[in-house]
Amino acid sequence: MAKYLGLDVGEKRVGLALADSEARVAVPFAVFIRQNGFWDKIKTLYVHEGIERIIVGWPVGLDGQNSVQTEAVEDFIQTLQRRLPEAIVERVDERMSSKATNLAQDNDAQAAALILNNYLERQP
Repeated sequence: MAKYLGLDVGEKRVGLALADSEARVAVPFAVFIRQNGFWDKIKTLYVHEGIERIIVGWPVGLDGQNSVQTEAVEDFIQTLQRRLPEAIVERVDERMSSKATNLAQDNDAQAAALILNNYLERQP
């Protein structure tokens, strides 16, 4: 059974969701604040949960073009891959996930679940 971690990356917060290949439904998990200890918490979760794949929401404009936010998320992904070189990281279009959860802080984890569910729906 494969385990997945979905991330909705924001400037100050990152929403997290978890899923596995058996249930194939993402569940909002937590919101981590991007401050001291953030990367340690991500690594601990990755190891403790036995995550096999990390799915990151990819923020492109409605026209499909990259933006400043896209570059910020790319920087986040590069740091993630340096800190967890064994992790498989995939990007998933998140254009509608944040809008669907009204961008509220307590909905960051729900946005991560939507991102992860979009990924899971596309898997055979």
